[in-house]
Amino acid sequence: MSKQKTILEAGKLSIMAAVEAIANETKAGLDDADGDALEIYGEYYMENLSEAGYSETRPNDRLSIRAFARILRVESADLAKLKNTLGYRKGSVYHDFAISDVVISALARNADMAPALKLLAPAEGAKAAGPFYPSRSSFDVSAALQSHTSLIKEVAGIVGKDPALDAAAVKLAKVINLTGTEQLATRLKNGGVCGEAFVAHAVLIALRSDARLVAGLRCAQPD
Repeated sequence: MSKQKTILEAGKLSIMAAVEAIANETKAGLDDADGDALEIYGEYYMENLSEAGYSETRPNDRLSIRAFARILRVESADLAKLKNTLGYRKGSVYHDFAISDVVISALARNADMAPALKLLAPAEGAKAAGPFYPSRSSFDVSAALQSHTSLIKEVAGIVGKDPALDAAAVKLAKVINLTGTEQLATRLKNGGVCGEAFVAHAVLIALRSDARLVAGLRCAQPD
């Protein structure tokens, strides 16, 4: 696919700077913690994410967190390093949740994307609901917006009012593994709006309209 057709050029989310910052904070908060911060953090995190604590998290929230993390395009080297830090075991749902949780925590610290992440904050009391499609690693933005009849009016009312928000929306949308962007771009163009900021905000509208992502989006909110 060409950049002209998709408008949004795919990017990758870098997470290790944020993970290392979390690791250093964790180490600083522990008594007599000597050694590599990432190693200390990995052991501390997995010990605290006990089987009991995992079980006490609502099943739908666990699935939602994993579903959101799965559609994020993370730098391969960063993801490999994180897996090594947490002692990832392939096929372990528990470890998959741990990786997802930390990836989203790192995303929440991304200052460039913070304005867009805040726009994705779920309504108070909103609950995650399936089906969650645990093996799905992409987000079909066109299908998600198919019944959104006021899309053109909504994006037209957002884009251009806050350049910082538009820039953040574009950066965030680029690290989502998307399908259906060509169809979306065509729909927007036929409605009289065109450009990556419009596509990006449409992506955000689709994300926050998807009940299966509610818990993941809530965890991604900046502190």
